[in-house]
Amino acid sequence: MTKTLKRKKPVSADSIGKRAERGEDVSRYFTNAGRMMPPVQRVNVDFAQDMLNELDVAARELNV
Repeated sequence: MTKTLKRKKPVSADSIGKRAERGEDVSRYFTNAGRMMPPVQRVNVDFAQDMLNELDVAARELNV
């Protein structure tokens, strides 16, 4: 009879957060293999109609 390995359940983010708050070492849960995404910054900009037309043309050329 072969033994099957039981996979460990993934640890929830809340569980990791609670462990970190208690001062436990949680570095084993992070591999640094992923990519950090910069935060999204939203801005409101007013464009003249001519500029909007140019942007529309460029977007059509780029299929955006």
